[in-house]
Amino acid sequence: MSAGIDLTLRFIAEVAGEATAGQVQFAAEYVPSDRVYGNIRQHPQAPHYMREG
Repeated sequence: MSAGIDLTLRFIAEVAGEATAGQVQFAAEYVPSDRVYGNIRQHPQAPHYMREG
């Protein structure tokens, strides 16, 4: 399951840019430990677990 999400986020980043992939990742609350797109960790509404690096 997570491999499909990772692949989809990578595709979005390639087609629409890192910021857009970050917005999708933030909306899905999907934050794997190895790849975070955009600056979602700094978003003021990000939950605590998303802000941790």
